[in-house]
Parts: sequence; structure tokens; C-alpha cells
Amino acid sequence: MNDDRRGKLVAVAIALLLPLTIDEGVGMVGRNMAPRVQFYTTVVCGAVAVAVGMKTAVPVLASGLFFGGILTIVRNYYYNWGHLDDMTRLLTLLAALSLMVWLTMRGGRKRPAAAKRRGGPRRRR
Repeated sequence: MNDDRRGKLVAVAIALLLPLTIDEGVGMVGRNMAPRVQFYTTVVCGAVAVAVGMKTAVPVLASGLFFGGILTIVRNYYYNWGHLDDMTRLLTLLAALSLMVWLTMRGGRKRPAAAKRRGGPRRRR
């Protein structure tokens, strides 16, 4: 198996395991918490994973954390949609959308020093 394919598989594995891990962790820690508090805690954990994924320099880890964070948020909304009132749905979705737009406009990962040079990175032939 080549390195590129292995990297993609690792990123997919991270993205799929992250929502389950966060959900299980919040469930264990927050057994006595109200379901609404568990919901918000899981959304915040997913948003943190997205932000960390955007700032991580290792591409495989960055992709896994980014997509895992998004899957965490989407999965949490899917299972709790019927339990949320309309205003909570609207405000939390607006906050999540605003965070995504802000992180995207901010630029995400910085380009490596080699890519800043005129002409981009040098490639070996």
C-alpha cells in the first residue's frame, strides 16, 4: 500500500472514530448532566476539533480532525434535533456557520516557507 493511500485511510479512520469517541466521553463524564448540556458540550468539542484540524501542519491529522469535528457536530444535531426548540436550533446553527466562515476567512494553515518563494515549492523530476 502506498503512503498516499495509507494517509487517506488514516484520515478517514480519525474522522469516523472522533465523533464516537467524543460522544462516549461526554456521556461518561456527563452522566448527571442535563441532555442540553451534553448537546452543547459535544458541539463545542466538535468545533474545537475543526479549529485544531485547520491549524495542524500534518495533513493526515488535519484532515481527520477537521472532518471528524464536522461529523461530530452533524451527528449530534441529527440525534438531538427533535429535542431542541426552534430558537436553539437557529442560534446554534448560526453560531456553527459563523465559526466555519470565520475560520475559513482567517486562512487556515499557513503555507510552508518553501511555498512562499516565487514559483512555489520545487519539485524533483
